[in-house]
Amino acid sequence: MRSVIPPPRSTTPYQNYMKGVQFDCVDCGHHTQLMGEYYTLVKSVWWEAVDKRPDMHTVMLCIGCLEERLGRRLTPGDFDPTLWVNRRPEEHSLRLKDRLRRAK
Repeated sequence: MRSVIPPPRSTTPYQNYMKGVQFDCVDCGHHTQLMGEYYTLVKSVWWEAVDKRPDMHTVMLCIGCLEERLGRRLTPGDFDPTLWVNRRPEEHSLRLKDRLRRAK
């Protein structure tokens, strides 16, 4: 009798979701995920940075371009503490690590 091998699982739901995400910073063009600058801000800070434009809701900005838009350096309180992406320091750039721990 021939054994039946199940087909490999091609992708997880998270991977399917991430397929449509563009990681390039809309201002400078650098790939934010490869730079280690993939993060989530509290909504009020993000909306301030993108001038409350709904078409900017899903874009990416590197830390430098985000700070330039805000006219200030980021602080730990600017980041959403409830999301896993902000709690993975092994994947963060030195610049992002600095902003996440500045006021401690």
